[in-house]
Amino acid sequence: MPSGNVPGQRIIRPIVIDNCAQQSNPQYVCAQVGQSRSLGNKGRNCPGSGFAERGSVNRTIEAIRRGIIISCQALPEDPTYGPSFMAAFARAAKRGGALGIRANGAADVAAIKHATGLPIIGIWKRPCADGRGHIITPTVEDAQLLKDAGADIIAADVSDRHRPGGLDAPALIKRIRSQVGIPFMADCADPGQALRAQEAGADIAATTLALPSHLEHYGYAPNLELLRDMIEALDIPVIAEGRYWDPTDVERAFAAGAHAVVIGSAVTRPWMITERYVAASRRGQASKQITLSEREGPLGD
Repeated sequence: MPSGNVPGQRIIRPIVIDNCAQQSNPQYVCAQVGQSRSLGNKGRNCPGSGFAERGSVNRTIEAIRRGIIISCQALPEDPTYGPSFMAAFARAAKRGGALGIRANGAADVAAIKHATGLPIIGIWKRPCADGRGHIITPTVEDAQLLKDAGADIIAADVSDRHRPGGLDAPALIKRIRSQVGIPFMADCADPGQALRAQEAGADIAATTLALPSHLEHYGYAPNLELLRDMIEALDIPVIAEGRYWDPTDVERAFAAGAHAVVIGSAVTRPWMITERYVAASRRGQASKQITLSEREGPLGD
């Protein structure tokens, strides 16, 4: 491989974990560093650690680089709900070439790890008291249970939403990194959240919570603009996630510099796949016209 860099090319260096006290953990490879390689903020301290510089390359983050991660999740009302279904989806994803899995809850994480051995981004969706639906991994206790079940990375919502115990996002990140001791992925809605998470010690950021305001009624469009903005602003790897249905959008994400791309409903929610084809059928188009007429009727009165 040529040693020179292509002019204008964005170079993302391997992300490393600062807590070298965990050398007994096979997930970490600790190395002596004579001179730190800057990740953008030279000499910055990593919260939750006594080490001023990051000193060990994390194998999991490197293992998923340039690859596809399949999100295997289901709700209780879904026909595919349960660890056995999620493990089957994960096995299928592995056969198709996926490099990792995103999974919800300790039971699904354990089943998927046993079935595939792939790196797992673990999350835990919990009801939130703010009335805005579930929140992703709101507590350190959830993160620990996910790790114990086999998760290799913990992902969590880093917005300003209320969490049990009153922890804000930076405090949650610091505690998970120091107490749970595996990489943290920040699920973000905007570059400001991503920057704050990076400063708190997040190892990866993702566009998980993104939804373009001008595309809110079009459920299949990813927010590539946010992805580019986050890649430009951050020194840590950025993972593209959210409404990646079209392989062309996946290619665009990687061209923009995405570390990896998460695919969810496009693979693991068969009824949504069916709905897209039904919508293209003659009967589906007729139903759409009827629905539009019903909506337009009152507007003309």
